[in-house]
Amino acid sequence: MGDFNDYPNNRSIENVLEASLQPKSEDFYNLAAKLDKANKGSHFYNNEWGMLDQMMVSNSWLSSKKGNVLKDKTVSVFKPDWVLFDHFKLGKIPKKTYSGRKYHGGFSDHLAVSLKMKFKK
Repeated sequence: MGDFNDYPNNRSIENVLEASLQPKSEDFYNLAAKLDKANKGSHFYNNEWGMLDQMMVSNSWLSSKKGNVLKDKTVSVFKPDWVLFDHFKLGKIPKKTYSGRKYHGGFSDHLAVSLKMKFKK
Protein backbone atom coordinates (compact mmCIF):
# COMPACT_ATOMS: atom_id res chain seq x y z
CA MET A 1 0.00 0.00 0.00
CA GLY A 2 1.08 3.54 -0.46
CA ASP A 3 1.41 6.58 -2.65
CA PHE A 4 2.57 5.19 -5.98
CA ASN A 5 2.23 8.53 -7.80
CA ASP A 6 0.66 6.50 -10.59
CA TYR A 7 -2.95 5.61 -11.31
CA PRO A 8 -4.21 2.00 -11.29
CA ASN A 9 -4.29 1.90 -15.10
CA ASN A 10 -0.71 3.21 -15.54
CA ARG A 11 1.86 0.88 -17.07
CA SER A 12 3.95 0.78 -13.88
CA ILE A 13 1.02 -0.66 -11.93
CA GLU A 14 -0.64 -2.88 -14.55
CA ASN A 15 2.46 -4.18 -16.35
CA VAL A 16 5.37 -3.96 -13.90
CA LEU A 17 3.56 -4.86 -10.66
CA GLU A 18 0.88 -6.76 -12.59
CA ALA A 19 -1.73 -5.40 -10.20
CA SER A 20 -5.26 -5.04 -11.52
CA LEU A 21 -8.92 -5.79 -10.87
CA GLN A 22 -8.48 -9.00 -12.86
CA PRO A 23 -5.34 -10.63 -11.41
CA LYS A 24 -3.56 -13.46 -13.18
CA SER A 25 -2.28 -16.53 -11.28
CA GLU A 26 -0.08 -15.17 -8.45
CA ASP A 27 -0.23 -11.47 -9.31
CA PHE A 28 -1.58 -8.66 -7.18
CA TYR A 29 -5.18 -7.61 -6.89
CA ASN A 30 -5.44 -3.80 -6.80
CA LEU A 31 -8.16 -3.01 -4.28
CA ALA A 32 -8.10 0.71 -5.09
CA ALA A 33 -8.79 0.26 -8.81
CA LYS A 34 -12.57 0.15 -8.26
CA LEU A 35 -12.53 3.62 -6.72
CA ASP A 36 -10.51 4.95 -9.63
CA LYS A 37 -12.96 3.48 -12.15
CA ALA A 38 -15.79 5.19 -10.25
CA ASN A 39 -13.97 8.56 -10.57
CA LYS A 40 -13.28 8.65 -6.84
CA GLY A 41 -9.86 9.30 -5.53
CA SER A 42 -7.42 10.27 -2.84
CA HIS A 43 -5.80 13.08 -4.84
CA PHE A 44 -7.26 16.04 -6.72
CA TYR A 45 -5.25 17.30 -9.68
CA ASN A 46 -6.15 19.12 -12.87
CA ASN A 47 -9.82 19.28 -11.82
CA GLU A 48 -10.05 15.49 -11.42
CA TRP A 49 -10.01 13.02 -8.56
CA GLY A 50 -7.62 10.11 -9.00
CA MET A 51 -6.32 7.14 -7.02
CA LEU A 52 -2.58 7.65 -6.55
CA ASP A 53 -2.75 5.94 -3.15
CA GLN A 54 -3.34 2.26 -3.64
CA MET A 55 -3.72 -0.98 -1.73
CA MET A 56 -2.84 -4.29 -3.28
CA VAL A 57 -3.05 -7.82 -1.98
CA SER A 58 -1.53 -10.99 -3.30
CA ASN A 59 -3.99 -13.02 -5.33
CA SER A 60 -3.39 -15.90 -2.90
CA TRP A 61 -5.35 -13.93 -0.26
CA LEU A 62 -8.38 -14.25 -2.51
CA SER A 63 -7.90 -17.90 -3.39
CA SER A 64 -9.99 -20.49 -1.55
CA LYS A 65 -7.45 -23.11 -2.68
CA LYS A 66 -4.89 -21.55 -0.33
CA GLY A 67 -7.42 -21.30 2.53
CA ASN A 68 -7.05 -17.50 2.87
CA VAL A 69 -10.21 -15.94 1.59
CA LEU A 70 -10.43 -12.20 2.08
CA LYS A 71 -14.20 -11.77 2.40
CA ASP A 72 -14.36 -8.05 3.06
CA LYS A 73 -11.94 -6.00 1.02
CA THR A 74 -13.49 -2.58 1.28
CA VAL A 75 -11.14 0.26 0.42
CA SER A 76 -12.34 3.75 1.20
CA VAL A 77 -11.02 7.28 1.12
CA PHE A 78 -11.05 9.14 4.45
CA LYS A 79 -12.59 12.52 3.72
CA PRO A 80 -14.33 14.20 6.63
CA ASP A 81 -14.94 17.94 6.24
CA TRP A 82 -12.05 18.89 8.52
CA VAL A 83 -9.44 17.53 6.06
CA LEU A 84 -11.03 19.32 3.11
CA PHE A 85 -10.87 22.87 1.83
CA ASP A 86 -14.02 24.32 0.29
CA HIS A 87 -12.65 25.96 -2.87
CA PHE A 88 -14.97 28.54 -4.42
CA LYS A 89 -14.58 27.01 -7.92
CA LEU A 90 -13.54 23.38 -7.42
CA GLY A 91 -15.65 22.38 -4.42
CA LYS A 92 -14.20 20.29 -1.61
CA ILE A 93 -10.58 19.35 -2.20
CA PRO A 94 -7.76 18.15 0.11
CA LYS A 95 -6.62 20.86 2.52
CA LYS A 96 -2.92 21.19 1.69
CA THR A 97 -0.27 22.39 4.12
CA TYR A 98 1.27 24.61 1.45
CA SER A 99 0.24 25.84 -1.94
CA GLY A 100 3.32 27.31 -3.55
CA ARG A 101 4.87 29.48 -0.83
CA LYS A 102 1.59 30.12 0.96
CA TYR A 103 0.99 28.23 4.22
CA HIS A 104 -2.58 26.96 4.66
CA GLY A 105 -2.17 24.86 7.81
CA GLY A 106 -3.68 21.83 6.13
CA PHE A 107 -2.62 18.20 6.11
CA SER A 108 -1.64 16.90 2.69
CA ASP A 109 -2.46 17.05 -0.98
CA HIS A 110 -3.57 13.40 -0.64
CA LEU A 111 -6.40 11.98 1.44
CA ALA A 112 -5.84 8.90 3.58
CA VAL A 113 -6.99 5.52 2.31
CA SER A 114 -8.19 2.71 4.57
CA LEU A 115 -8.86 -0.97 4.11
CA LYS A 116 -11.44 -3.05 5.96
CA MET A 117 -10.38 -6.70 6.03
CA LYS A 118 -12.31 -9.74 7.10
CA PHE A 119 -11.06 -13.27 6.58
CA LYS A 120 -13.06 -16.42 6.22
CA LYS A 121 -12.31 -18.84 9.04
